Amino acid sequence: MQRLCLFKTDPTNVDVAILDTGVSGTATFIALIKEAIKQNKCDMSIALIETSSVAGSGMPYAPDLHPTLKVNDPNSDMMLMMDEPGDFVNWLKERELSYGTVERFAPRRLFGEYCQTRIPDKLNAISVMPA
Repeated sequence: MQRLCLFKTDPTNVDVAILDTGVSGTATFIALIKEAIKQNKCDMSIALIETSSVAGSGMPYAPDLHPTLKVNDPNSDMMLMMDEPGDFVNWLKERELSYGTVERFAPRRLFGEYCQTRIPDKLNAISVMPA
């Protein structure tokens, strides 16, 4: 069985390196994983290189942001992948957060937390070879 190798210790010898896992890096990682699985090309290595202490959210959605800072779009328009509409709203509802309605604007740090959860979610969905 071919496996996907993530978090390699030597990022100079990988097929793909994603620098910083903010929203764009996280979305790129998820799209790459989905496409690799779809095409049965799971014999690649990916290095996620993160400079901050928290992977997945990036500075605009950092956990230490003030709760009054809201996302720029309604919750229904906030997602990491275009083929997963409503994913952020569903994530909010699963956690029974009051921002779970589509027309609301959630705090930016909640969208960051949502992004942070998506990396482990995708890792759990695939076979991972230890680096």
